[in-house]
Amino acid sequence: MPINFNVFGTKTADALDKAFVQKSVTGFMDTNPDNIQFINADTVLVGETNFSGLGDYDRDNGFPIGSISSSKRAYTLTQDRGRAFQVDAIDYDSLDAALKKGVMDMAEWQNKYVVPEIDAYTLSKLYYFSTTKREAANVSFTAGNVYSTLVSVQDACMDISDEDDLVCFIPRSVHSMLNASTEITKTIDVREVNKNGISTKVKFIDNMEIIPVNAQRMYSAYRSLNGVDDDQYNGGFVIASGAVPIQYIVMPRSAAFRITRTKKIRVFQPDGNILKDAYALQYRRLYDVICLESKKSSIFVGY
Repeated sequence: MPINFNVFGTKTADALDKAFVQKSVTGFMDTNPDNIQFINADTVLVGETNFSGLGDYDRDNGFPIGSISSSKRAYTLTQDRGRAFQVDAIDYDSLDAALKKGVMDMAEWQNKYVVPEIDAYTLSKLYYFSTTKREAANVSFTAGNVYSTLVSVQDACMDISDEDDLVCFIPRSVHSMLNASTEITKTIDVREVNKNGISTKVKFIDNMEIIPVNAQRMYSAYRSLNGVDDDQYNGGFVIASGAVPIQYIVMPRSAAFRITRTKKIRVFQPDGNILKDAYALQYRRLYDVICLESKKSSIFVGY
């Protein structure tokens, strides 16, 4: 039975997407909410609703009149990233073997290059969005203060956001300090969390999930390489000049979200590949991270 390459590409993209959510520390942010509307290829309208608070009821005049207003703001998705790979036709005896090898290579490539880049960009955007930052002079973690410091940030975040479903991103070095904490009163729970069908043990302080992150993904800014120029041919990303390391990000799980317009894989047989006698696999992802103005004060960052 001949392979439908459109279906094959879609199924491969779906499989890689599930693997991405499991590997990415920011995978939970990959959601396109109901209140969005694409108005062109890379621009999306995001709705926000505002309400009046309670007023005094008057026995003569009745209820005070309030308002419910809705507004929409346009956001441009800035991260349009992609790569093409060639699998030489002569190296494989069958189409099935070539495609199987291609998919395995794509999965390894995604774990090594795609996941770290999207995580790093997302966390740097959270730094950018935050209006509640603490400079390094006020953030000096030790095993003797790391737990109480994170608890105090958690409490401050809950005061502003009035939400208790929080996440805390910390570099692995800070995570090691937390494990070695000398604070007698610390209470850290280990719970089972389901990530796309896979059960994973996760640490919590109260209802705040602790997410350890590779330190190279915890900087305030990055530069994306175009994959074309001689000095950028290998692609990927690098830490931007002047960027500062991030010590923690504490925020409600709903404070920001990542919108993805395109997650696409195209596959071509050698006869349809005008560049080489090879199977061609092309990957593209158009996305960005969005935070509503009303949520920015609930993102706490220490650097």
